[in-house]
Amino acid sequence: MWGDVPDGRRIAAEIEQRVRSGRLGPGDRLPAGAELAAQFGVDIETVEGALEVLEDSGLVRRLPGQPGGVEMLPFSATMLRRSIERLAELDAVGLPDLIRFRILLEGWAYQLAAQRATAADLDELDAALSAMAAAAEDGPEAFAAADVAFHRVMARVSGDEMLQVCQDAVRDVVTGLISHRLISGGGEPELLAKALDLHVDLLAAVRAGDGEAASRIARRSMRSYLAMPSGGDDTRPALVPPLATTAQEDVLGVLDVAAAVGTPLWLDGGWAVDALLGRQTRYHGDVDVVVPQQHAAAFVAALGARGYVEREGGDRAENVVLADPNGRQVDLHVIELDDLGNGWYGTDEVYPADALRGVGAIAGRPVQCISAPWLVQFHTGYAVDVDDWHDVCALCARFDLPVPPDYAAFHAARGQEGGPGAADPVR
Repeated sequence: MWGDVPDGRRIAAEIEQRVRSGRLGPGDRLPAGAELAAQFGVDIETVEGALEVLEDSGLVRRLPGQPGGVEMLPFSATMLRRSIERLAELDAVGLPDLIRFRILLEGWAYQLAAQRATAADLDELDAALSAMAAAAEDGPEAFAAADVAFHRVMARVSGDEMLQVCQDAVRDVVTGLISHRLISGGGEPELLAKALDLHVDLLAAVRAGDGEAASRIARRSMRSYLAMPSGGDDTRPALVPPLATTAQEDVLGVLDVAAAVGTPLWLDGGWAVDALLGRQTRYHGDVDVVVPQQHAAAFVAALGARGYVEREGGDRAENVVLADPNGRQVDLHVIELDDLGNGWYGTDEVYPADALRGVGAIAGRPVQCISAPWLVQFHTGYAVDVDDWHDVCALCARFDLPVPPDYAAFHAARGQEGGPGAADPVR
């Protein structure tokens, strides 16, 4: 059965089997080295090698000078972590699988943290986040270490012991990779700033008790690190698929399509916010656009020529959702313009003429968009999440607009110094 497997490994495996079968348990002692050697028919050096393997696995602890000086240990995160490391080293479990497992763990941990964090926990997380901000000035290695410390605190705050055990087991395997991603990016300030922004968002969601947002942001944080090409080499594939987000180039492509078929178009949603601010401030899952009814069919057909197909998801007949093979989406709001310049979205909702007079820029290119006061107005009347908070506070700060009461309440729960939008909430 064992073939060419060294005797030390064979002995270690047999002792592990005794643990699995219940013949050995935590606190039990193994016989002295000479007795073990006699049992297995090997020399003492071979037994010592087997014990080193078991100790490295976290299964036993040697107690020098005591009779039966090898004690069986209870199951621990150390055992699980080392087993996972060994599986990864042997390619029995692929690193992408471990990464996906950790992404799931992170999402659940932060959802629990949002529900369970105490005032003392939030103070500790504030301190960890401040340490990350300070470390960003010292370069990517210091920042990566502070990032690990922040996530360790958050895992503890989750209060789920088994979850912490699993996280401890996979963290060290995956964390080195995350650190490498930050470092291989050359420590570019923009990269560290985006990483810090995600953690600001994460803590904001936890502070507000928004478990769903905390979970979403945690998963997005992990994927943002790991969806880059492996080793900083553009020719090597990423370890996880990139987020289905839209970049400035995607928005410019949509604008090109509209221009080619003569479709008037206004940006709405998050990209409208960024157009008004003049730069991209956060990730966007789709491009929200408003087009007149008489141009909609030609515009949809032109997008179709670029690989976009209609999918389910529109919440009404006037809402058409299109997606390309990479998951990027265009969320189309079809309006009917009246004689006063108002855009009717169905029979019961309207984009007032003033809302259609916004002008911004994407990557320096002028674009029509929903105006700032109306973007703020359209962001009210439903539960606030972190992305909404960023958008509204940034608009209110830039255009000197009053902060809606529900956003002021969200800001108070967030616990940031200064008034909403006093500092640019994202970079």
